[in-house]
Order: sequence, then C-alpha cells, then structure tokens
Amino acid sequence: MADRPARAARGGHGVLVSSCLGVLVLALGGAALAADEAPVVRFGVITRYHPRLIYQTHQPVMDYLSRTLRARFELKLGRSFEDTNRDLEQGTTQFALLSIMSYLEARVRFGAVPLVKPRGEGGQGVTRGVVVTRTDSGITTLGALKGRTFAFAPAKSTAGNLLPRYLLFAAGVRLTDLERYANLANYDNVVLGVLRGQYDAGAIPELVAERYRERGLRVLAVSDPAPSEPIVTRADLPAALARSVREALLALDPGDPRDREILKGWDDEFRRGFVTADDRDYDGIRRMLDAIPQGCGVRCHYPPRGSAR
Repeated sequence: MADRPARAARGGHGVLVSSCLGVLVLALGGAALAADEAPVVRFGVITRYHPRLIYQTHQPVMDYLSRTLRARFELKLGRSFEDTNRDLEQGTTQFALLSIMSYLEARVRFGAVPLVKPRGEGGQGVTRGVVVTRTDSGITTLGALKGRTFAFAPAKSTAGNLLPRYLLFAAGVRLTDLERYANLANYDNVVLGVLRGQYDAGAIPELVAERYRERGLRVLAVSDPAPSEPIVTRADLPAALARSVREALLALDPGDPRDREILKGWDDEFRRGFVTADDRDYDGIRRMLDAIPQGCGVRCHYPPRGSAR
C-alpha cells in the first residue's frame, strides 16, 4: 500500500485535505481571488469512446480533482489520439490520459512523465485486449479470420489495436490475410460494426467486451496482460502540481465506502483506483512493437539514451 498517501492525510468524505490552492496558483502563474477565478487546469483525454460517454465517465474525475485541489479542472477532448498528444506538447493541457503507444511517442517527442495508471481488473494495474465476433458468426478460432473483415480501434490504441494484432500474428494471421480491415474512430464504433455485421470480428479492451457481452458479442481470444494506460504530464510542469494530482488520485481507496461512492460514476477502468506509473512499466510494449510485422523495428519509441526514466 506504499502507493497511497497516508489515510491520516485525508479528511471527511474520503477527500484528500491539503493546501493545494497556493501550489496551483503559483504553478499556473495566477492568483485566485474568488471561487470563479480558481486556476484552470486542463486535462486531455484520448478518444477511446463516443464523446458523450467520455464526458459522462470522465467529468466526475474532474469534479473530484476540482473539489480536492480547489482548482477548476476541465476536460479537453481531442478529435484523435494525435490531437491529445499535441495539446499536451503545446501546453494547451497540463495532464492527459494517453494510450500506451501515444505515451511512448510523447515520451520521445517531449519527455512526457507518467504519474499514475488505473488499477483495472483485479487491481493489478493491467489491461487486456480481446478479439471479438458475434455469437452467431460461426467463427470459433483466430485462424478462421483469414479471408474475413476486421475492425480495429484507432492505430494508437493498445488494447484495441496493438495487443489484438499481436494475437493475430501469433495465430498465423497477418493483415494481408484479411479480406479487409479498418481502424475505426473508437471502441464503440468497433463494437457496433461487429454487431451490425459490417465486420466479421474486431479488437477492443476486455472491459469493453464485458459491457457488450449480453448484446451478442463473443470473445475469441484474450491477450496477455499489459500495463494500463497512464495519466501523464509535461516534463516542465512544476513538481508540486504533478505531485498534488498524483496524490489525490492515489488516495482513493475502492475498499472504503466513502471513496467507493466517489468512484461509482467514473470510467469502469478507474473505479478500482490507481497505482503509481513508471516509464519502465511500458518496456514490454516497446519490445512488442519491435517484434510484430509493420512495427518500426528501429527502437524509435525508446527514450534517448541518458534521458531520465
């Protein structure tokens, strides 16, 4: 439990009690004189789901951080994974939830720093990708997907693109073996494309598959666990601000009834709380990118030698 701030540091309703307002004001270069002048902190989110669902499940996180740190945390939803990276790089946002592949790119391009990652299923800080099909498709093995159509999530998705591609590769199915494939805008589009018969199979995170299982979706294969997607910040953000956000998220304990009430409206992956994230957590994904066909194979997603990790 070393990841979590001491319970003694928390007050009523399971919310971290701290004097973070001064930290935020100084870090963001402003002075908050009234409630409506509280410093604004912008938080980017990758387009994993339909925008409406993202706002429903991620705005409560902003509300919690706003109450806890006495600032105004605002969601900034880009139109693509690349938009979210660009906003963080240019300073439009101060924090962001990134896919692992987006993070690896951001780490190399501008030194993004991982803070925390969701505990996810089982509380181990991992996620899994799955290949799904309709229950009535007649497809029972990955090998049977040769000559079929396939829907992936966005190319920078880990559980919706990289991990399932690795599953296909391990089963002897290359992209050229498919009749047709596409990278769709988000996980919901993949699910709908499969359920409506537009694609024979698709790739999504395991948690998303569970949500749609009763609507006619069947899991064909499950990937090995990979670290969950990190919440990151810019390398030049004042350390006190980054630490305040990290500690506020680590303080949440889903075993505490008060915190469970806070977490209940959050994204499924967030409801089990958070653990500390480290750059080395993602070295296995770097190796996977080197191994699969059409991976870069030249270690372009590793930080420069000698950089802090």
